[in-house]
Amino acid sequence: MKNSYKLIFANIFAMISITTILTVSKMMGYEVGLYASSFIPNLLLISVPQFGFIYLYSNSNTKADSKYSG
Repeated sequence: MKNSYKLIFANIFAMISITTILTVSKMMGYEVGLYASSFIPNLLLISVPQFGFIYLYSNSNTKADSKYSG
């Protein structure tokens, strides 16, 4: 049950971060696509959810390691 909760939380984080990045980039006038001006929004759309998954994975591993160590 704990793993499914973490997976759901990570997916919700990814959805909210992508929606926020798209909204802010549209408000700033950047188009998301294969254009030269859309490099930063595309980079953020790829990296922010991945960093969230990496953070949750590393955080769960450190908690699991401390549980088994003693």
